[in-house]
Amino acid sequence: MSQITSSITVQFDSSQQGFLSAEIDSRPDGLNRGRSQFKPGDVVWLLVYASPMVTYGVPILSEGSILRGTDQIIPQSDIINLQNTAESKLSKPASSALIVQWYGNNLGAMTLGDDKMSISTERAGVAVAKVKYSAKAQSWGIQSPPSSGGEKNFSIGVLIIGNVKDD
Repeated sequence: MSQITSSITVQFDSSQQGFLSAEIDSRPDGLNRGRSQFKPGDVVWLLVYASPMVTYGVPILSEGSILRGTDQIIPQSDIINLQNTAESKLSKPASSALIVQWYGNNLGAMTLGDDKMSISTERAGVAVAKVKYSAKAQSWGIQSPPSSGGEKNFSIGVLIIGNVKDD
């Protein structure tokens, strides 16, 4: 018999919002040279994105050692779908001006909010736009051991704890 599972995410809202995410740098010209699979002993580079009001500590690993990399400026391209509204969000905090290409209806100039993710247009409506921008990420390397518990196939857990700054 196979086991099947399901999960749910419950989102809570407060006046202090922030953004923190991490991903493996799988860009073809990135720190991992396009790789998304790794061998024991490899260094795996992560990109950590945080909104301006978020601070975070050094990533905590279940095994291996952490290497601090440099800031990376990563080009982004989001498709924004506005449905009778003038507000939306980018997928990552912007560190540059927005370049907007409307598909069909044009809702006017797009403005970036203080959180560097919220966007608003001059008027509400139904529209789709491609938004290009840059996002700043801190790179972190995970130096994996040659084996774990005598195994050559293993995983490493990563925890990044962030805090939202008070106003």
